[in-house]
Amino acid sequence: MLSATERELTLDYLANLQRPNGMVPWFDGGHSDIWNHCEAVIAFFLGGRIEHGLAGLDWVRERQHRDGSFAHYYFDCGVQEPRRELNCSIYPAVAVLVATRLLDRSWILDRYWPMLERSLEYVLRYQDDEGRFPWAVEPGGRAMSRYLKTGNSSMLTSLDAALALRSGSTAFRAKVLRARDSLAEVLVRSEFGESWLMDDKSDWAMDWYYPVLAGSIDPELTREKTRYLLRRHFEPGHGIRCLGSSRWVTTAETAEFAMALSLGGSSDAARSLLSLVETRRSVHGGYLTGLSLPSGNSFPSDEYSSYSAAAVILADHVISTGVRGSLIDALVGGYDG
Repeated sequence: MLSATERELTLDYLANLQRPNGMVPWFDGGHSDIWNHCEAVIAFFLGGRIEHGLAGLDWVRERQHRDGSFAHYYFDCGVQEPRRELNCSIYPAVAVLVATRLLDRSWILDRYWPMLERSLEYVLRYQDDEGRFPWAVEPGGRAMSRYLKTGNSSMLTSLDAALALRSGSTAFRAKVLRARDSLAEVLVRSEFGESWLMDDKSDWAMDWYYPVLAGSIDPELTREKTRYLLRRHFEPGHGIRCLGSSRWVTTAETAEFAMALSLGGSSDAARSLLSLVETRRSVHGGYLTGLSLPSGNSFPSDEYSSYSAAAVILADHVISTGVRGSLIDALVGGYDG
Protein backbone atom coordinates (compact mmCIF):
# COMPACT_ATOMS: atom_id res chain seq x y z
CA MET A 1 0.00 0.00 0.00
CA LEU A 2 1.12 3.56 -0.67
CA SER A 3 2.33 5.76 2.14
CA ALA A 4 0.91 9.27 2.29
CA THR A 5 4.19 10.63 0.90
CA GLU A 6 4.22 8.13 -1.96
CA ARG A 7 0.62 8.90 -2.85
CA GLU A 8 1.31 12.63 -2.98
CA LEU A 9 4.38 12.08 -5.14
CA THR A 10 2.36 10.01 -7.63
CA LEU A 11 -0.34 12.68 -7.70
CA ASP A 12 2.39 15.26 -8.32
CA TYR A 13 3.59 13.13 -11.24
CA LEU A 14 0.10 13.11 -12.76
CA ALA A 15 -0.34 16.83 -12.13
CA ASN A 16 2.94 17.58 -13.89
CA LEU A 17 1.79 15.55 -16.89
CA GLN A 18 -1.48 17.47 -17.16
CA ARG A 19 -1.47 20.01 -19.98
CA PRO A 20 -2.54 23.67 -19.45
CA ASN A 21 -5.86 22.89 -21.19
CA GLY A 22 -6.58 20.10 -18.63
CA MET A 23 -5.72 17.07 -20.79
CA VAL A 24 -3.76 14.23 -19.18
CA PRO A 25 -1.77 12.46 -21.91
CA TRP A 26 -0.66 8.84 -21.72
CA PHE A 27 2.90 10.09 -21.28
CA ASP A 28 4.73 13.38 -21.71
CA GLY A 29 4.20 14.54 -25.30
CA GLY A 30 1.77 11.71 -26.04
CA HIS A 31 -1.90 11.45 -26.94
CA SER A 32 -4.89 10.98 -24.67
CA ASP A 33 -8.22 9.20 -24.72
CA ILE A 34 -11.30 9.98 -22.69
CA TRP A 35 -11.26 6.74 -20.63
CA ASN A 36 -7.65 6.91 -19.46
CA HIS A 37 -7.89 10.68 -19.03
CA CYS A 38 -10.90 10.18 -16.73
CA GLU A 39 -9.00 7.53 -14.76
CA ALA A 40 -6.43 10.22 -13.98
CA VAL A 41 -9.24 12.67 -13.11
CA ILE A 42 -10.67 10.13 -10.66
CA ALA A 43 -7.21 9.75 -9.11
CA PHE A 44 -7.00 13.53 -8.70
CA PHE A 45 -10.32 13.65 -6.87
CA LEU A 46 -9.48 10.64 -4.68
CA GLY A 47 -6.23 12.37 -3.76
CA GLY A 48 -7.91 15.70 -3.01
CA ARG A 49 -6.43 17.48 -6.06
CA ILE A 50 -9.70 19.28 -6.79
CA GLU A 51 -8.30 21.92 -9.14
CA HIS A 52 -6.66 19.33 -11.36
CA GLY A 53 -9.76 17.14 -11.34
CA LEU A 54 -12.06 19.96 -12.39
CA ALA A 55 -9.64 21.08 -15.10
CA GLY A 56 -9.72 17.50 -16.40
CA LEU A 57 -13.53 17.38 -16.43
CA ASP A 58 -13.69 20.75 -18.16
CA TRP A 59 -11.33 19.44 -20.85
CA VAL A 60 -13.70 16.50 -21.42
CA ARG A 61 -16.75 18.77 -21.59
CA GLU A 62 -15.04 21.00 -24.15
CA ARG A 63 -14.16 18.03 -26.37
CA GLN A 64 -17.74 16.74 -26.70
CA HIS A 65 -19.29 16.74 -30.17
CA ARG A 66 -22.80 18.13 -30.68
CA ASP A 67 -24.23 14.61 -30.95
CA GLY A 68 -22.86 13.75 -27.50
CA SER A 69 -19.92 11.64 -28.70
CA PHE A 70 -16.17 11.93 -28.21
CA ALA A 71 -13.31 11.12 -30.55
CA HIS A 72 -11.15 8.14 -29.65
CA TYR A 73 -7.69 9.77 -29.39
CA TYR A 74 -6.66 13.38 -28.87
CA PHE A 75 -3.47 15.34 -29.12
CA ASP A 76 -2.95 18.48 -27.07
CA CYS A 77 -3.99 20.58 -30.08
CA GLY A 78 -6.57 18.41 -31.86
CA VAL A 79 -7.97 14.98 -32.71
CA GLN A 80 -5.68 12.08 -33.55
CA GLU A 81 -8.33 9.35 -34.16
CA PRO A 82 -11.91 10.49 -34.91
CA ARG A 83 -13.57 7.09 -34.38
CA ARG A 84 -15.96 7.08 -31.39
CA GLU A 85 -15.37 4.35 -28.79
CA LEU A 86 -18.63 3.98 -26.88
CA ASN A 87 -17.02 2.83 -23.65
CA CYS A 88 -14.97 6.03 -23.53
CA SER A 89 -17.98 8.21 -24.22
CA ILE A 90 -19.78 7.47 -20.96
CA TYR A 91 -16.86 6.82 -18.58
CA PRO A 92 -16.88 10.51 -17.52
CA ALA A 93 -19.94 9.60 -15.44
CA VAL A 94 -17.65 7.77 -13.01
CA ALA A 95 -15.40 10.82 -12.63
CA VAL A 96 -18.39 13.11 -12.10
CA LEU A 97 -19.80 10.74 -9.46
CA VAL A 98 -16.52 10.82 -7.52
CA ALA A 99 -16.50 14.62 -7.79
CA THR A 100 -19.96 14.79 -6.17
CA ARG A 101 -18.57 13.01 -3.11
CA LEU A 102 -16.13 15.84 -2.53
CA LEU A 103 -17.79 18.99 -3.83
CA ASP A 104 -21.19 20.65 -3.82
CA ARG A 105 -23.44 18.17 -5.60
CA SER A 106 -25.77 20.73 -7.16
CA TRP A 107 -22.87 22.75 -8.56
CA ILE A 108 -21.22 19.67 -10.07
CA LEU A 109 -24.43 18.40 -11.66
CA ASP A 110 -25.31 21.83 -13.06
CA ARG A 111 -21.88 21.98 -14.64
CA TYR A 112 -21.48 18.43 -15.97
CA TRP A 113 -24.83 16.62 -16.12
CA PRO A 114 -25.82 18.15 -19.51
CA MET A 115 -22.63 16.67 -20.97
CA LEU A 116 -23.36 13.26 -19.45
CA GLU A 117 -26.98 13.29 -20.60
CA ARG A 118 -25.90 14.00 -24.19
CA SER A 119 -23.28 11.23 -24.11
CA LEU A 120 -25.76 8.76 -22.64
CA GLU A 121 -28.35 9.58 -25.29
CA TYR A 122 -25.70 9.07 -27.97
CA VAL A 123 -24.47 5.75 -26.61
CA LEU A 124 -27.87 4.21 -25.80
CA ARG A 125 -29.01 4.46 -29.40
CA TYR A 126 -26.39 1.83 -30.32
CA GLN A 127 -27.47 -0.84 -27.83
CA ASP A 128 -28.70 -3.87 -29.78
CA ASP A 129 -31.64 -6.17 -29.04
CA GLU A 130 -29.39 -8.53 -27.06
CA GLY A 131 -28.33 -5.72 -24.73
CA ARG A 132 -24.80 -5.42 -26.15
CA PHE A 133 -22.92 -2.32 -27.21
CA PRO A 134 -20.53 -2.35 -30.19
CA TRP A 135 -17.04 -1.30 -29.31
CA ALA A 136 -16.91 1.74 -31.59
CA VAL A 137 -18.76 3.90 -34.12
CA GLU A 138 -17.38 5.52 -37.25
CA PRO A 139 -17.60 9.34 -37.39
CA GLY A 140 -20.43 9.02 -39.90
CA GLY A 141 -22.52 6.96 -37.47
CA ARG A 142 -21.92 3.38 -38.65
CA ALA A 143 -21.45 1.00 -35.72
CA MET A 144 -18.52 -1.41 -35.79
CA SER A 145 -19.52 -5.07 -35.73
CA ARG A 146 -17.34 -6.19 -32.79
CA TYR A 147 -18.55 -6.56 -29.21
CA LEU A 148 -15.98 -6.60 -26.40
CA LYS A 149 -16.60 -8.00 -22.93
CA THR A 150 -14.13 -5.66 -21.24
CA GLY A 151 -15.64 -2.60 -22.88
CA ASN A 152 -19.20 -3.69 -22.12
CA SER A 153 -18.27 -4.43 -18.50
CA SER A 154 -16.81 -0.95 -18.13
CA MET A 155 -19.96 0.47 -19.71
CA LEU A 156 -22.00 -1.25 -17.00
CA THR A 157 -19.85 0.54 -14.42
CA SER A 158 -20.48 3.86 -16.18
CA LEU A 159 -24.24 3.28 -16.36
CA ASP A 160 -24.29 2.47 -12.64
CA ALA A 161 -22.41 5.71 -12.01
CA ALA A 162 -24.91 7.69 -14.08
CA LEU A 163 -27.81 6.16 -12.16
CA ALA A 164 -26.09 6.86 -8.83
CA LEU A 165 -26.04 10.55 -9.75
CA ARG A 166 -29.87 10.47 -9.60
CA SER A 167 -30.21 13.26 -12.12
CA GLY A 168 -32.28 13.80 -15.24
CA SER A 169 -35.99 13.21 -15.72
CA THR A 170 -37.78 10.14 -14.36
CA ALA A 171 -38.31 8.90 -17.92
CA PHE A 172 -34.64 9.31 -18.77
CA ARG A 173 -33.48 7.49 -15.63
CA ALA A 174 -35.87 4.65 -16.46
CA LYS A 175 -34.38 4.48 -19.95
CA VAL A 176 -30.85 4.26 -18.55
CA LEU A 177 -31.92 1.63 -16.03
CA ARG A 178 -33.46 -0.56 -18.75
CA ALA A 179 -30.27 -0.30 -20.77
CA ARG A 180 -28.20 -1.12 -17.70
CA ASP A 181 -30.27 -4.18 -16.79
CA SER A 182 -30.21 -5.51 -20.36
CA LEU A 183 -26.44 -5.15 -20.46
CA ALA A 184 -26.01 -6.82 -17.07
CA GLU A 185 -28.12 -9.76 -18.27
CA VAL A 186 -26.09 -10.26 -21.43
CA LEU A 187 -22.83 -10.12 -19.46
CA VAL A 188 -24.09 -12.80 -17.06
CA ARG A 189 -25.18 -14.97 -19.99
CA SER A 190 -21.78 -14.60 -21.63
CA GLU A 191 -20.18 -16.01 -18.47
CA PHE A 192 -22.11 -19.25 -18.92
CA GLY A 193 -20.92 -20.33 -22.34
CA GLU A 194 -22.73 -18.00 -24.71
CA SER A 195 -19.41 -16.62 -25.97
CA TRP A 196 -21.00 -15.64 -29.27
CA LEU A 197 -22.35 -12.61 -27.46
CA MET A 198 -18.86 -11.03 -27.40
CA ASP A 199 -15.70 -11.28 -29.47
CA ASP A 200 -13.34 -13.84 -27.99
CA LYS A 201 -10.67 -11.96 -26.07
CA SER A 202 -10.20 -14.63 -23.40
CA ASP A 203 -6.41 -14.44 -23.69
CA TRP A 204 -6.61 -10.93 -22.24
CA ALA A 205 -6.56 -10.59 -18.46
CA MET A 206 -9.08 -7.74 -18.63
CA ASP A 207 -11.80 -10.03 -20.00
CA TRP A 208 -11.62 -12.03 -16.77
CA TYR A 209 -11.54 -9.31 -14.14
CA TYR A 210 -13.55 -6.45 -15.66
CA PRO A 211 -16.87 -8.27 -15.08
CA VAL A 212 -15.75 -8.53 -11.44
CA LEU A 213 -15.06 -4.77 -11.27
CA ALA A 214 -18.51 -4.16 -12.74
CA GLY A 215 -20.14 -6.38 -10.12
CA SER A 216 -22.01 -8.24 -12.84
CA ILE A 217 -21.39 -11.79 -11.57
CA ASP A 218 -22.07 -13.66 -8.33
CA PRO A 219 -19.42 -14.19 -5.62
CA GLU A 220 -18.75 -17.86 -6.44
CA LEU A 221 -18.13 -17.13 -10.11
CA THR A 222 -15.94 -14.21 -9.03
CA ARG A 223 -13.79 -16.63 -7.04
CA GLU A 224 -13.58 -19.03 -9.98
CA LYS A 225 -12.52 -16.27 -12.36
CA THR A 226 -9.87 -14.88 -10.03
CA ARG A 227 -8.43 -18.36 -9.40
CA TYR A 228 -8.27 -18.97 -13.15
CA LEU A 229 -6.63 -15.64 -13.83
CA LEU A 230 -3.98 -16.20 -11.17
CA ARG A 231 -3.11 -19.58 -12.71
CA ARG A 232 -2.93 -18.22 -16.24
CA HIS A 233 -1.69 -14.64 -15.88
CA PHE A 234 0.29 -14.34 -12.64
CA GLU A 235 4.07 -13.95 -12.79
CA PRO A 236 5.51 -14.52 -9.29
CA GLY A 237 7.40 -11.51 -8.05
CA HIS A 238 6.15 -9.31 -10.91
CA GLY A 239 2.35 -9.22 -11.22
CA ILE A 240 -0.23 -9.85 -13.93
CA ARG A 241 0.46 -10.51 -17.59
CA CYS A 242 -1.72 -8.50 -19.96
CA LEU A 243 -2.01 -11.56 -22.23
CA GLY A 244 -1.92 -15.14 -21.05
CA SER A 245 0.20 -16.08 -24.06
CA SER A 246 2.78 -13.29 -23.61
CA ARG A 247 5.10 -12.61 -20.67
CA TRP A 248 4.41 -8.88 -20.64
CA VAL A 249 3.61 -7.86 -17.06
CA THR A 250 1.90 -4.50 -16.73
CA THR A 251 1.33 -2.12 -13.85
CA ALA A 252 -2.25 -1.33 -14.88
CA GLU A 253 -3.40 -4.95 -15.14
CA THR A 254 -1.73 -5.77 -11.83
CA ALA A 255 -3.36 -2.84 -10.03
CA GLU A 256 -6.78 -3.42 -11.60
CA PHE A 257 -6.76 -7.12 -10.78
CA ALA A 258 -5.75 -6.22 -7.22
CA MET A 259 -8.95 -4.13 -7.12
CA ALA A 260 -10.96 -7.12 -8.37
CA LEU A 261 -9.47 -9.33 -5.66
CA SER A 262 -10.33 -6.78 -2.98
CA LEU A 263 -13.88 -6.28 -4.25
CA GLY A 264 -14.30 -10.07 -4.19
CA GLY A 265 -13.24 -10.23 -0.57
CA SER A 266 -9.59 -11.30 -0.94
CA SER A 267 -8.06 -8.21 0.63
CA ASP A 268 -4.80 -9.82 1.79
CA ALA A 269 -4.14 -11.21 -1.68
CA ALA A 270 -4.99 -7.81 -3.16
CA ARG A 271 -2.47 -6.05 -0.92
CA SER A 272 0.23 -8.58 -1.75
CA LEU A 273 -0.41 -8.24 -5.48
CA LEU A 274 -0.46 -4.44 -5.43
CA SER A 275 2.86 -4.37 -3.58
CA LEU A 276 4.53 -5.96 -6.61
CA VAL A 277 4.08 -2.82 -8.72
CA GLU A 278 6.51 -0.95 -6.46
CA THR A 279 9.41 -2.53 -8.36
CA ARG A 280 8.26 -0.44 -11.35
CA ARG A 281 7.92 2.80 -9.42
CA SER A 282 10.28 5.67 -10.20
CA VAL A 283 11.69 8.27 -7.85
CA HIS A 284 9.32 10.85 -9.41
CA GLY A 285 6.26 8.80 -8.48
CA GLY A 286 5.44 7.44 -11.92
CA TYR A 287 5.17 3.76 -12.88
CA LEU A 288 6.59 1.91 -15.84
CA THR A 289 3.83 0.65 -18.13
CA GLY A 290 5.23 -2.86 -18.12
CA LEU A 291 8.11 -5.30 -18.21
CA SER A 292 8.92 -7.95 -20.80
CA LEU A 293 10.04 -11.21 -19.20
CA PRO A 294 12.38 -13.00 -18.81
CA SER A 295 14.66 -10.10 -19.83
CA GLY A 296 13.06 -7.68 -17.36
CA ASN A 297 13.33 -4.86 -19.89
CA SER A 298 10.68 -2.16 -19.75
CA PHE A 299 8.17 -2.22 -22.61
CA PRO A 300 7.33 0.16 -24.17
CA SER A 301 10.87 1.25 -23.44
CA ASP A 302 11.07 3.55 -20.38
CA GLU A 303 7.41 4.56 -20.70
CA TYR A 304 5.91 5.89 -17.47
CA SER A 305 2.21 6.08 -18.34
CA SER A 306 -0.41 8.23 -16.65
CA TYR A 307 -2.95 5.42 -16.68
CA SER A 308 -0.54 3.14 -14.80
CA ALA A 309 -0.07 5.74 -12.05
CA ALA A 310 -3.82 6.40 -11.90
CA ALA A 311 -4.59 2.67 -11.65
CA VAL A 312 -2.29 2.39 -8.64
CA ILE A 313 -4.01 5.34 -6.93
CA LEU A 314 -7.43 3.77 -7.55
CA ALA A 315 -6.31 0.34 -6.39
CA ASP A 316 -4.78 1.77 -3.22
CA HIS A 317 -8.08 3.55 -2.50
CA VAL A 318 -10.31 0.57 -3.24
CA ILE A 319 -8.25 -1.84 -1.14
CA SER A 320 -8.07 0.69 1.71
CA THR A 321 -11.86 1.01 1.86
CA GLY A 322 -12.36 -2.74 2.23
CA VAL A 323 -15.69 -2.42 0.39
CA ARG A 324 -16.92 -5.53 -1.41
CA GLY A 325 -19.08 -5.55 -4.53
CA SER A 326 -18.39 -3.35 -7.53
CA LEU A 327 -15.98 -0.54 -8.31
CA ILE A 328 -18.84 1.95 -7.96
CA ASP A 329 -19.62 0.57 -4.48
CA ALA A 330 -16.01 1.20 -3.45
CA LEU A 331 -15.78 4.66 -5.00
CA VAL A 332 -19.08 5.84 -3.50
CA GLY A 333 -18.79 3.96 -0.22
CA GLY A 334 -15.21 4.92 0.43
CA TYR A 335 -16.00 8.36 1.83
CA ASP A 336 -17.33 9.56 5.15
CA GLY A 337 -20.57 11.52 5.11
